[in-house]
Amino acid sequence: MRFKTENEGLYFFYTDSTKENGFTLLCKDSLFPNQSTAVQMLEPLIYLNREINIDSLKNSQIGSKLELDKFWYFLANQNIEIAKEIIRVFYNRVYLSNIYFTDYKEGLKTDKGMIFIILGLPNSIRYKKNNEEWIYENRYEPENNVSFIFENNETVNLNNSWLLKRNESYRRIWNEAIKSWKKGQVFNYYNYNQYSNE
Repeated sequence: MRFKTENEGLYFFYTDSTKENGFTLLCKDSLFPNQSTAVQMLEPLIYLNREINIDSLKNSQIGSKLELDKFWYFLANQNIEIAKEIIRVFYNRVYLSNIYFTDYKEGLKTDKGMIFIILGLPNSIRYKKNNEEWIYENRYEPENNVSFIFENNETVNLNNSWLLKRNESYRRIWNEAIKSWKKGQVFNYYNYNQYSNE
């Protein structure tokens, strides 16, 4: 069976309208999992700066591509080579998030995608029946290794859906990671030394 649609969206398929079981299918544009347009590339920046008004940038008279370039250029202290490198790493993580973590929404918008984009690949992952534990190790302070727990949110109609178990202890690593990105540095918790960054 072939399914073709002109519209993006989440589609639910079932064989019997009196039953609740079926499956969902997320339909995206032909460029997905890439974020190749300037408007698409603006979306994940919300993780770096919650105050960014993505909608106003999308509708900017100057144009979102120019706004996007300015954002990264100033983040990299006006160093084009550094800007290119952080753009490469950041959007590679967005791309991989879309490949590996897409469920009923794009991977970059999932909890796993959010953590992966900002913190990168964990040092190890522990799989359990209904959760995954992502472990980020620190070579300078092994006692401060951080674990993120993702709980399976699978339902009859949505599979492969995971939610981060929120914890106040995550705030420190998150804030340090954002601070690093805002200095034009790709964050790596393994090599992070809080005393050298103060």
